[in-house]
Amino acid sequence: MRRITITIAVAALVWGAAPAGARHRQTPAIYAVTTEGDAGLPRVPAAGGLCFAKGDPGARSIFTMKLVPLTVQTQQSRNADDTNPSCATSPNRYLAWESSQPGPGTQLKLLQFGVTSQPVIDPTGTSANPAVNGAGNRVLFESTGDLVVGQNPTGSRQVFQVAKNVLTQLTHGPGNSGNAVISQRSRTIAYDSTNDPTQTTDTGVPQIWVGAPDRAVAFEPITLGPAASELPAVSGDGKVVVFQSRANLQGDLSDTGASQIFLHHLPTHSYAQLTDDLGGCTQPSVWKFGSDYRVAYMCGGQPFFTDVRHHQRYTLDLPVGSDTNGIVAEMGNWFLVVSTTGNLLGDGTTPGHQIYIWNLFKRPGTAVPGTVTWWPTPGLRPF
Repeated sequence: MRRITITIAVAALVWGAAPAGARHRQTPAIYAVTTEGDAGLPRVPAAGGLCFAKGDPGARSIFTMKLVPLTVQTQQSRNADDTNPSCATSPNRYLAWESSQPGPGTQLKLLQFGVTSQPVIDPTGTSANPAVNGAGNRVLFESTGDLVVGQNPTGSRQVFQVAKNVLTQLTHGPGNSGNAVISQRSRTIAYDSTNDPTQTTDTGVPQIWVGAPDRAVAFEPITLGPAASELPAVSGDGKVVVFQSRANLQGDLSDTGASQIFLHHLPTHSYAQLTDDLGGCTQPSVWKFGSDYRVAYMCGGQPFFTDVRHHQRYTLDLPVGSDTNGIVAEMGNWFLVVSTTGNLLGDGTTPGHQIYIWNLFKRPGTAVPGTVTWWPTPGLRPF
């Protein structure tokens, strides 16, 4: 495997010339990370960097980007399809992704200080969906394999962890568990699972589970009911979990038919509903800035974000006819990352989805109606 480093000189000057705290003043209002092909955003946002997959299906490569100086790198391998990356705070040093090489199926790959390794050989070829913590020394992933011999006899999808070259199976039971995330600076882990609370039967309906096994905090579900709750994201400090759910969590738990975005504040065991859109909302991510939390998500093909304590919802003004497939809250207090066919540096649309960094300091979001509804008590009081 060879690594190619591309340094964009103008951008490096823009990002690197000013003190770190002034990046929002020195950075353009919109910066194009990609300008060709088709690129999507990662399931697990990083803190201070970006990683993404780009290329035609079957021949995709993993790209990473630092902030200061702004550099783009790609990890390339012959005849491989590399997808679903997750990167640490230093994305060019610590990176995990799933790869079709050496096979069978998909295997977990790691990059640490320029050295690529395969920490687990999965005979089932189902290792996928990795998540890395901020330091890059813990990697979560999912597989249907019996990788820790005897702990997954049913062959259901389980969440595993690699830390200090030790493989551990974190979930058990007949249900399927996946979409695991770990906080960047804490050890809070969340995932969705179809196990019932006793982990002895499979309900077939995913719920959000949260725990911190390294701090002896057992995994427990924070949602219940007959409707799916899934795709969690965890704030860097490990205090907030956001997720999407079709359940009427504040009421009778019934299936509403459309996913909405919810927040769970772990210190107070309080919940908040951030959206109530007829068509539903999906793909939440969360970033802590100051004493507030910013949650980004998609509703009806449009990007939105909510500043929770400010009780304010915003959207990004994109060109008419844009197809947007993701927005993530990462890269600091002033920056969002969006993947869209809208040409944010010109007019009209582009043939594929391009990734842009959106500087809210120079191009603020547009305030739109929205509420933050807490229960049983406000976990984060409004300003």
